[in-house]
Amino acid sequence: MELYYIERSFKPNKPLYWPQALINEKATPEILSYRDDLVDDVIEQIKSQEENVQAAGTANVANLFIAQLYMKEIERLRYLVSSYLRTRLWKIEEHALYILQNETLRNRLSDKEFEVAQKYAEIERKALDDAFISLLPNDPLQRDEMVTAVPPELNRPVFCKVLEDVDVPLEDGAPLELSKNDIVLTRYSYIRDVANEDNSPIQFI
Repeated sequence: MELYYIERSFKPNKPLYWPQALINEKATPEILSYRDDLVDDVIEQIKSQEENVQAAGTANVANLFIAQLYMKEIERLRYLVSSYLRTRLWKIEEHALYILQNETLRNRLSDKEFEVAQKYAEIERKALDDAFISLLPNDPLQRDEMVTAVPPELNRPVFCKVLEDVDVPLEDGAPLELSKNDIVLTRYSYIRDVANEDNSPIQFI
């Protein structure tokens, strides 16, 4: 197998979005929409590249050098994917009950994440019941009130870059005017709706 085959088979277009997808997930207090397009694409590329590197072999120094470069890129992509998934898992563990009770957030989970959230919420309920709630009078309504869903802190400050001019509506009616290339520190709640739009003009940093 020639070197050009290894290079030609590598598709860096979508992986370039990975650092931003990870930054967005880490910067925001609530869970964002699951990027199955990126996850599936990168996992497939990792498998393909591993096969190509193995097929290239180490017959000569040039092949060995190129193979090592691509293995480093594969490890980088693995790190991005695992960090992305771990960040989302942490949010699910912190706010499992709240996410399951909120349809918008619930719909942002992958199928596997939804299963994890359900299992974690059940474990959390059982732990609370064993530790405290079981000592209360046998009143279902009172028991349900004690199992509180902890919401994320939406007023947490976030840094973001403005990709194009945009007016963000605030609760008092006065818009928050953001200009292209601005770097701003603001509350996540102010830009929450705009930041979650497709092709959002706001990028977290």
